[in-house]
Amino acid sequence: MNITINNEQKLFVIKNDYGVTCQGFTNVYEDLIQVKKKLGLNAPLDSEIGTIEQYSEYQATMKVLREKGGLKTTFYKYRTPKKVQSILEGYRKSEEKIRIFYGDYESGRDWLEEYDTVGRVSRSGGLLKVPILVADDECGGPALLDHCIVKLQDVTTGKVLWQHKNYQQPKFHIQEVSEFAHGLTHEVLVNEKVHARFSSLAKAAHWVAFMSGETSCCPN
Repeated sequence: MNITINNEQKLFVIKNDYGVTCQGFTNVYEDLIQVKKKLGLNAPLDSEIGTIEQYSEYQATMKVLREKGGLKTTFYKYRTPKKVQSILEGYRKSEEKIRIFYGDYESGRDWLEEYDTVGRVSRSGGLLKVPILVADDECGGPALLDHCIVKLQDVTTGKVLWQHKNYQQPKFHIQEVSEFAHGLTHEVLVNEKVHARFSSLAKAAHWVAFMSGETSCCPN
């Protein structure tokens, strides 16, 4: 295994017989904080962020974790609020459906993510059992970006379970398409810029309702 540092993109570049992978400086540091805390080990030094020494520490810590059989609890990111962790764990245990709104964890701005946002919370296997979202009729799903969640909503009741203190829902406006657009008749403006186009007013309205949390029925 060969490890090099890309300071411009703040990445560790790991080359082995199977190919090349990358891990961000911040991701390695913050994961180390979480794992070492669970193992009862001393926290990593922030002065070593982006160094080969810290990546070696990361590898050594993962080796210890592997020898212990991996974590027995769900692994949440360092920046994931405790309240969010608590809600997700509750829904993992109850198997009730939840709606995830992703966004900027600093500003609270909603990213308007349309896919992989509705389902039941479960968790992966492996050393770090990360939370995943499982859609209806599926047995697995993508890992949650739990540190990028800005709002959580119960699918059945529509109740907002939690939202970022500065949560920002974009402003939507529906209008007719003013030019030929291959059968697309209406468009949705987000903060006064065209974001998406649809074949009918009803489909545009459904999309806006979904993105704003008025319905959890995914648009086709």
